[in-house]
Amino acid sequence: MFLVPFKKGQKNGSVILVTTRLPASAQIVKTTDQCIDLQGLDPGSFKDLFRAHAFGDKQSMDGHSELLKTGDKIVEKLKGSPLAAKTVGKLLKNNLDLGHWTRVLDSKESLKLSFDYLPFHLQQYFIYSALFPEDYKFGKEELIHFWIGLDVLHSNGQNKRIEDIGECYLIELVNHGFFKKEEDEHGRTYYIIHDLLHELAIKVSEGECLSICSSSNVRSVQIPPSIRHLSINVDDSSIKDKNTFDTCKEDFIVLGKRLKVENLHSLMLFGKEQSSFVKTFRELFSKAHALRFIFISGGKYKVEDLFQNFLSLFHLRYIRIQNKPWERSQPPKKISRFYHLKVLDLQGCNMCCDLPRHMSNLLKLHHFLVPDDQMHASILDIGHLLELHGSLNIDKLENIKGREEAEEAKLIQDTPEMLEHGSPFPPSCKLQSLETDDIAGVLAAPVCTLLSSSLTSLAFVSNMEMERFTKEQGATLQPLTSLQQLKLSNCSASHPPGLQTLTNLKTLHIRWCRSIRSLPKDNLPNSLRKLTISGCSSIRSLPKDGLPDSLLELEISFCPSIRALPKGGLPSSLQKLDVSYGNSEELTRQCRKLIGTIPIVEV
Repeated sequence: MFLVPFKKGQKNGSVILVTTRLPASAQIVKTTDQCIDLQGLDPGSFKDLFRAHAFGDKQSMDGHSELLKTGDKIVEKLKGSPLAAKTVGKLLKNNLDLGHWTRVLDSKESLKLSFDYLPFHLQQYFIYSALFPEDYKFGKEELIHFWIGLDVLHSNGQNKRIEDIGECYLIELVNHGFFKKEEDEHGRTYYIIHDLLHELAIKVSEGECLSICSSSNVRSVQIPPSIRHLSINVDDSSIKDKNTFDTCKEDFIVLGKRLKVENLHSLMLFGKEQSSFVKTFRELFSKAHALRFIFISGGKYKVEDLFQNFLSLFHLRYIRIQNKPWERSQPPKKISRFYHLKVLDLQGCNMCCDLPRHMSNLLKLHHFLVPDDQMHASILDIGHLLELHGSLNIDKLENIKGREEAEEAKLIQDTPEMLEHGSPFPPSCKLQSLETDDIAGVLAAPVCTLLSSSLTSLAFVSNMEMERFTKEQGATLQPLTSLQQLKLSNCSASHPPGLQTLTNLKTLHIRWCRSIRSLPKDNLPNSLRKLTISGCSSIRSLPKDGLPDSLLELEISFCPSIRALPKGGLPSSLQKLDVSYGNSEELTRQCRKLIGTIPIVEV
């Protein structure tokens, strides 16, 4: 795949340029006898790059002549390394003080220096990345759950969700240059660590963390007695032949004699060939009684097969298992015995089963992740998991007959504040986001009224049976006073009536609803900030009376029947107009005329 563009070039002489920090890698791919040893950027370009990171722009340099002189001396020590310019530059930008810059000048290692100046809590979050393989792509939630599982992420009295605190710390690490934010070809965000920074993480965590690759010389690895966190990456080459396999197995046996496994708190295993060593690992970790954290990625075995004493690991806070998508697996048996468990991540497993028994015992569980629609349970089984966060797919919600069953399922609970006011419905509901394809069932259920105090996001999806919303169903939506986001996706029904009564609604998405012919005639709520209309081929016009004055973003795509903007024009509050995909030429022409009058116009 990589070579295809070069084979189809119009001219001969295409060249592939390979860069690497490893001479051995250069020897493998080289086609000439001479390799070029890169020495970093030239001094002039490097100084410009450093100043861009340290000051931001030329205006910020004004009045800082002493800092510029000190900065030039720092540049000489960084030896043209772009990564050093970025990390040290961002460190200096946070404090434009001559004393601070002088202390940086007097320090030796540039990357280590940036680490030393990180706040202690950020240092903790960074060093544990040494346990992952190089070039690992982290998801945001994955990192936050990782920190929760290691018990290093705490609220410390802040009036915030621990997940929100973790996200703020991740943003800080990105801003300091220790993580880099990227997007894949599907637009999904992930985070990576530069290989030099990964080496730094290994170096600064070497007294606490140990990361081993099976293809390296395991016997030569220094193993301090203070190691608490172990990561093993089983390389494919470890089983390429019997001799290699036997040597690798013997290495792991020797490792067990040198490592105090009884002191381990964390164990992480990577590699699709690790199953070949499961018996060796079982013996190796037979005394690992203090484990709090287990992550198995690529294994083809049950977690119970890895540990002789699995059910006695009462201190476990984090279990994550990733298998191959084509291999069936089951959740660990008697998982309900791990009362301290905070994260149970089985999202990378292929399973279709019922929830393990007595899951309601896991009162500290924050995150329970499973594949979509592959694990089922009665809502009463999960009602006692009061710390559970995230999203929950609830089917047959209409079967909850009233307040008593909703209370038993823990969808609602009484609070003293509400009871003082003598409200006939005193619930403090906990469900914040609901997505359903059973529109009629949900709107007919008494629980919909009981959820009114907390529901902030509601999505009606994939319902081609219901032709329209009734007035009664529209009235059911009116008590949802906390609703901020409403989505209609791939539905036959028209929009629900009475949207103007949803006084906190900020976002309205209508996607692929081909039966909807117009937007609400009774006006959209004045609180609306964003309106998205996509794939609605029957909509011919926007509301004649215009859109609400609160609107900040309007996105129209794949709606070829819309040929004109509202006669009353667009609201003056609009900051972004996007009509860049699949619309009529006339609508595009009209919107093009608005370039310069609206801050962002995409046509």
